[in-house]
Amino acid sequence: MELTEVTKFRRAVLTGLARFTWQGTLPEHIYDILYSVVTEDSPRVRCCVHKERAVLKNRINMALGLTVGLNIVEASKIALTEPVNKALPIIDVLPEACDQCPIDKFLVTDACRHCVAHKCMNKCPKKAITIHQNRAYIDKTKCIECGMCKKVCPYGAIIEISRPCERSCALNAIHAGADRKAKIDTSKCVECGSCRSACPFGAIDERSNIVQIIQAIRAGQRVHALLAPSFIGQMGFKVTPPQIVAALKRWDSNFLSTFICCLR
Repeated sequence: MELTEVTKFRRAVLTGLARFTWQGTLPEHIYDILYSVVTEDSPRVRCCVHKERAVLKNRINMALGLTVGLNIVEASKIALTEPVNKALPIIDVLPEACDQCPIDKFLVTDACRHCVAHKCMNKCPKKAITIHQNRAYIDKTKCIECGMCKKVCPYGAIIEISRPCERSCALNAIHAGADRKAKIDTSKCVECGSCRSACPFGAIDERSNIVQIIQAIRAGQRVHALLAPSFIGQMGFKVTPPQIVAALKRWDSNFLSTFICCLR
């Protein structure tokens, strides 16, 4: 797994939640996660510390397995005392993190030569293209994004822009809403996580049940660890599969029996 700033934030949140849950002090210390991961002096990845902490609150809510927008103290109490809400999708959008990528799908570039044939204008079914200052112009209020202009331009001067998350989804389950933020159609989504990996702003995340699992371990319940084959690349090149398996067995040996499905 590539170690990006987004990955670092995710790991820091999960580490903090795991530590305080195990210690039995999560509600009292959950704001410690917020202020230790994003400090006043830490390098900025967004406009200001307030924006970064707002995004981090969304990420904490997701890591608690709950909806975003909840007060994180109340959310931590819910995660500790209530069963997992299985109605919530695993993959979801962090509204504070979404950069509202441009949704104007077709764009005329500087490669436009203002040719005499004007094929883009002639082929447009909605007459959405005109010439302004020796360059083609697309009226977004008329454009139906059929792509005909892009196909017929002899210079390839019209490009198609798509969001990374939309481009990554093979089922067309993600699109821009009226507020230009990403929306996931849960009736189409198979929760493969491609959009999560594709988003360069880390605006799509997956819900975790780490708090509920640790609570079960602390209560002495039987818990099974199932490792998918993809676990081999989750911890970086320095951590080997045998080390991960050994760590799981050693960590939970006093609390539960573990069943591990390893690589075939």
